[in-house]
Amino acid sequence: MPTPSVAPDAPSTITTTPTPPLPPPPAIMDKVSDVYQKTAGAMSAVGEKTSSLFGGIGAKFGQLKETPTFKSFEERVGGVYSAARTRMGGSGSNSTQDFEEALKEAEGEKAALEAANGGTVQSTTPGTDVSQPAAS
Repeated sequence: MPTPSVAPDAPSTITTTPTPPLPPPPAIMDKVSDVYQKTAGAMSAVGEKTSSLFGGIGAKFGQLKETPTFKSFEERVGGVYSAARTRMGGSGSNSTQDFEEALKEAEGEKAALEAANGGTVQSTTPGTDVSQPAAS
């Protein structure tokens, strides 16, 4: 039988195919099965307890929303939000445009103040202008 010829400068490599692992003995399989069953049972119990916990929290929150204290808090937060939205001058649906318009307006006011004060803007509160150091 002829042997294959290999070029003298070619690297010689030996390839091996991995052998599949042997199956574990039956005693080990029984232990694995027992551990799996115990773990599955424990996870099921944890799932049931977690579900009942969150269900209870949801029910308590539903009851809390009906209390006068929560309703008062909800009205105050809604009033603050509504006032802030009104002050910003928008419906909130196009807040990026509103912000850009407010920024341009503030820059225009600053430029007008600089022109009126000879090129400088005096801050009314020390340390509120980022170009000035805070008072110590």
